[in-house]
Amino acid sequence: MSDCHPDGAEVVLRQWAEAINQRDLAAVQRTLHPDYTDDLFNSRETVQDFPWWEGSRAAALWPYVDLAHAIWEVMETEAIVTNLHTSLGNPHVAPVRGTIRLRRTNNEWLVSEYRLIDLHLPDQDEDFKAWKRVTDARNEGVLPEATRTPAAPAGVELNVRIEKNASVPTLHINDRPDSAQMMMCFNPRPNFYRYFAEQNVQWVSFDSTPTAHDWKVVKTVWTGENEFDFSQLDEDMNLLLSENPHAILLPMVFFGTPPWWAEAHPDHVMRYETSQGKLLPVKILGRKVASFISPLWREGCLKALDRYLEHVESQPYGKRIGGYYITGGSGGEEWFQYWGPEGEFTDYSEANLKGFTAWLQEKYKTEAALRKSWGRKDVTFAGTEIPPTYRRREFGGCSFHHPTKDRDILDLMQYTGDVVSGTLELFARHIKKKTGGTKLTGAFFGYINSIASEPREHDSGHLGIPKILKCPYLDFLSSPSAYTQRRPGIGYRKTMGATDSLKLHGKLWWNQMDDRTFRAASMVTDHHEKHLPYPERMAARRRTRLATINSYHGVADSLEETLQAQWAVFAQTLVTSIGNYWFDMQGGWYDDVTLMKTIRQMKSIADLAVHQDRTPIHDIAFVVSSDSRRFSKQNSHLTIYLVEALQYYLGKMGLPYNFYLLEDINLIPPHKLWIFANAFHVTQDQERLIAEKTDGSDVIWFHGAGYVAESEHSLSSASRVTGIQLGLVPEGDFPQIQLLEAPATEGLWGMICGQGEWTLEPGFYVDDPDAMTLGMLTDSFRPGFSVKETPRGRRYFSTVPMMAPGVLRNIARIAGAHVYTETNDTVFANHSFVAVSNTEPGNCLLRLPRQTEVVDVVSGEVLTPRQQQIEFACGPKETRILFLGGEDQWKRGAERTKEP
Repeated sequence: MSDCHPDGAEVVLRQWAEAINQRDLAAVQRTLHPDYTDDLFNSRETVQDFPWWEGSRAAALWPYVDLAHAIWEVMETEAIVTNLHTSLGNPHVAPVRGTIRLRRTNNEWLVSEYRLIDLHLPDQDEDFKAWKRVTDARNEGVLPEATRTPAAPAGVELNVRIEKNASVPTLHINDRPDSAQMMMCFNPRPNFYRYFAEQNVQWVSFDSTPTAHDWKVVKTVWTGENEFDFSQLDEDMNLLLSENPHAILLPMVFFGTPPWWAEAHPDHVMRYETSQGKLLPVKILGRKVASFISPLWREGCLKALDRYLEHVESQPYGKRIGGYYITGGSGGEEWFQYWGPEGEFTDYSEANLKGFTAWLQEKYKTEAALRKSWGRKDVTFAGTEIPPTYRRREFGGCSFHHPTKDRDILDLMQYTGDVVSGTLELFARHIKKKTGGTKLTGAFFGYINSIASEPREHDSGHLGIPKILKCPYLDFLSSPSAYTQRRPGIGYRKTMGATDSLKLHGKLWWNQMDDRTFRAASMVTDHHEKHLPYPERMAARRRTRLATINSYHGVADSLEETLQAQWAVFAQTLVTSIGNYWFDMQGGWYDDVTLMKTIRQMKSIADLAVHQDRTPIHDIAFVVSSDSRRFSKQNSHLTIYLVEALQYYLGKMGLPYNFYLLEDINLIPPHKLWIFANAFHVTQDQERLIAEKTDGSDVIWFHGAGYVAESEHSLSSASRVTGIQLGLVPEGDFPQIQLLEAPATEGLWGMICGQGEWTLEPGFYVDDPDAMTLGMLTDSFRPGFSVKETPRGRRYFSTVPMMAPGVLRNIARIAGAHVYTETNDTVFANHSFVAVSNTEPGNCLLRLPRQTEVVDVVSGEVLTPRQQQIEFACGPKETRILFLGGEDQWKRGAERTKEP
């Protein structure tokens, strides 16, 4: 293959550059050899100047934008750099790379330069070593095909559903429980699918659309009013099944806006408001997009969905469809309402204004009721407006929206949640009806543990999650792992959703593992270092990558660090009984022998575990209010403190907890300790149910609990809800306390807890003579952390949300919860499994809830005879997964995984 040699690669670059200059899309696609992929490093605003890319998979490059931060600063004005490199998974091609620079000339983009880059001597090139390791292993037969045990052989009709197995909602295929292990890739290449097929990973997801993909990941299907083109869908399906004939397909079905439709319906196009008050259309890669509430867009999408389902279900590959991911909006794969180019609030379209007005009429019935709720005498239904951006951003010296003065903003957030969740329900119901209920439906939705203190916290529509949990047409929800604290040993892996609330409603959470492996990290090239000698260039590239990307996406710097992260996420998903899937984003992230063997091992463990008793440990309930997030102002940092940061400390306390929504308080089973994170607004019914549910248990309340009453901010309401008399500091307080000596703070006297970076307004302190002070506010020396003994149980209040893990561990022990370890390590546990991720190397002392044998499910080693306390060695940042039972009991699960 001549074009696999560096000289051949230069020919490809030259041909591609000439095709771009000539605007010859067909030639562009032809010159991209199938062994090559291309990564476009640039912002989305620049990419939108390429409308002639329409339909080209080579142009669907938005997944790589997050890898571009390191080189944005050195780009020349109005220039684009594209990096072309080989697929390292192809055993016939050595890795070579090239770059093309495009510059705008007379309002046209033309190629100004192309060259090969990073052509090092093979013994110096880490990419070459990685490629050679995979190639040699394949040639030596290190990665033979795994013995597959398909849930249903190819050609057999699938019936897929979620139902309880071993006490938790579990995926079932033709009446057999399945471990819900999946892979997904944005870049369809045979080797990417084949690698995972050989590890017995059957579930596969990929992009498709019945309309158009706003991010241009796949070409437009709905090409005209009654014109549809499914050729690329068929190509993708057949390619996938040629490499994995036993695959169970879960295509992502993106509902976007074809350009011709947007031009025909300008009043239904979404708009955002600039800081100057100007309304502009929202654009994704240069395309205008429709408002989710537009009846014309919804009707058109249903029509296109009919054609899509008819086509898919009639094809031979239709028998391999297990369900459909519903995707759309600004998240690409995630179900978000669109936001503006810099995250501005939306939707200021005519269609949305009409929808908001109709929603208000349905809610209030009369204008008198509307005026009373909004505290405005002049408001009418006909004169309703979408609240302007400056008011929605306003901080105003108070962390909380006022329940009357800001009611229009609060109503808009509730309405947006209804629109986004209602549109999702509309499409899910249609799919269920058309497929006879035999296919799964799901979406990336319910990010209650993420997107804090930014416009999309209030504007995404995800605050409508309580409605979706009650929806009978949605079987599962998904998200990536939370994008904070991902580093092995240092952080704490958590989901973005209230996974235990999903279980209450019989739904599955499917967690996306999109950690950047060391193979993904090696694809990042910092072009401004290209003139340095090779060793210095690699060192500079590593420093820049770690500084700009590692802290957020969890890019691993080595194979060892990659494996640490993979085991940490897998342990979380296994023990919390949620699905897991590997996101090989642009492909090649898992092109490593050891990684593939590890994935095979994980899949085998998951297949065994699904047959064991996975009843959750009902000791600690962590409860978050979706509704209360409407009352926290965008820049208040309340959600960061009380939801995201607090969970880090909970995750390090040495025992597990369950994550629920306050809106499900009537369904939550009894727990020994209840932690209400952000219960600013508690309805009368919720207050009554909380009192009933927590009777006889201990409760921790935090800053602002109960402060937002029905029509005002009320300190008396906060005192009534928490059961502790509180005081108010109107000018605010730094959320920092110094611990005093008490049983709850044993061994931690004098420690400073909390953050002094931001002031929370107003501030709260404990002003109750019957309460014991556990910590004093450092700036005002008032009680900021106290406990009160009541006939119903202990009631704690802390104005500081970030409590030390040791304090939480002490409070849990006092409440009667079982503490697994006294060190600040992450512990996940259910009736049959315990997983421990440690921070420092050394011996781990684990106290078990009962006397039992213990099997290390990774090594197969029996760690102890029948005992209740075990000690074992742990390496740095290591994760251990233990089965609480005998070796025979663990292995019996293997018999259940075999086909009858």
